[in-house]
Amino acid sequence: MNKRLLIVDDDFISRLMLRRTMESNGFEIYEAENGEQALEIIQNNEDIVLVSLDLNMPVMDGYTFLNEINKTDLKSRLKIFITSCYSRNDFVKTTNNNNIDTTAVKEYFEKPFYMERFSDILLSFTN
Repeated sequence: MNKRLLIVDDDFISRLMLRRTMESNGFEIYEAENGEQALEIIQNNEDIVLVSLDLNMPVMDGYTFLNEINKTDLKSRLKIFITSCYSRNDFVKTTNNNNIDTTAVKEYFEKPFYMERFSDILLSFTN
């Protein structure tokens, strides 16, 4: 059972809350403050499958991150869970307008969201 999660968010408090919740559910946590760091962590840790991804970040945002993984074989391995203050409709509109493949995106969580629901859904992807 793979319970490794990469949390990608520039907000320290968001990462802290997710880390504490997911560690209490037995997850091993990796963290990145932007998409560029996330790509490096994923490329150096082939056992990471689950990614919690914020969309609005400096250096490399979540949309650019999705574009970058779609250029590689990473998208077939990753299960991405968007955590953003943007609405799901905005996300769909932006990805459609920019031809961003969202095949790897498994769920969308609009901030603020219930941590219990987040952890339950991620746990369902570890079985």
